[in-house]
Amino acid sequence: MSLFVTVLGGTIGGITWALLFIMNLGINFLWSDVRNTVNFTLYPVLVCAFGGLLIGLWEQRFGAYPREMAEILNEVKKGERIPYNNLHVIGISALLPLIFGGSLGPEAGLTGVIVGLCFWFSDRFKYIFSETAELPQIGMAATIGVIFGAPLFAFVQQIEDENKPTAIPQNLKMMMYFVGILSGYGVLTILQNTFGGRLGLGHFPAIEKITGVEWAAAIPLALIGVTAG
Repeated sequence: MSLFVTVLGGTIGGITWALLFIMNLGINFLWSDVRNTVNFTLYPVLVCAFGGLLIGLWEQRFGAYPREMAEILNEVKKGERIPYNNLHVIGISALLPLIFGGSLGPEAGLTGVIVGLCFWFSDRFKYIFSETAELPQIGMAATIGVIFGAPLFAFVQQIEDENKPTAIPQNLKMMMYFVGILSGYGVLTILQNTFGGRLGLGHFPAIEKITGVEWAAAIPLALIGVTAG
């Protein structure tokens, strides 16, 4: 089972990298290569208008995709199934607004594709492993850890909701979470360092120097934030 979860986590990391790589290629081509060649002032307006029209036609044909990440996660936690017969539609639906300048992140489309893939794995191998019913939950944890680059957050987020009977012992399932998350994050990191395709989520730069005034203000500001929050 551990080997199977390792392969599943690695697959999740590979799919995440592939979608991000395609997204970056599309963004660089449309907003750097073509724009520098055309050199037209209204280029962003025309591209966004065309992208909006294309997305509208696509949505009219296939439906409103991708679904929100929170919606998918809640359904999986309730034991509901995510269909996997339209994963290609979900992937393209996620890429179109990202490439054409939409103000959203890649997590919704990635979650739909990967969690659907986990249900596909579960159905295909349920006659070999009786524990495959737990794969969507494990895959969901790996997905969160890979997308947000926060393996520990993904682990804690999952175990906080573990209050129902499971097909495998609780301690073993927590270990499977770690195996899936770390294998997915590891494969994503290796592929990114080798071929590029960084995650589209923003990151704060490293803090190189902190003055005494900033240290003195840290605790009062933290208390204010806790009180106001």
